[in-house]
Amino acid sequence: MLHKAEASSYTCHAPISIENIHATADDPYSVEGYDITSADGNCIEIHNSEHVIIRNNYLHDCQIDRDAVDYGIDVDNDDNDNEGFAILM
Repeated sequence: MLHKAEASSYTCHAPISIENIHATADDPYSVEGYDITSADGNCIEIHNSEHVIIRNNYLHDCQIDRDAVDYGIDVDNDDNDNEGFAILM
């Protein structure tokens, strides 16, 4: 059973942009425990990075403009030959 954490247990944080982080599976780069909101775009953006873990964050009120493609988390890779993935729960 999953329990929702109270928003007050998170640390307020500005939107996060992760770029060119090349961590390893044994030592991943983690973003955890933040309360993030963004009226102007994505709450978290990940560009050209590997082994990034996003978990246990409270993302809310992120701009969702389907024409501008702004969402809570944006993941992309500059190398179009490589595919990335994200699991959101």
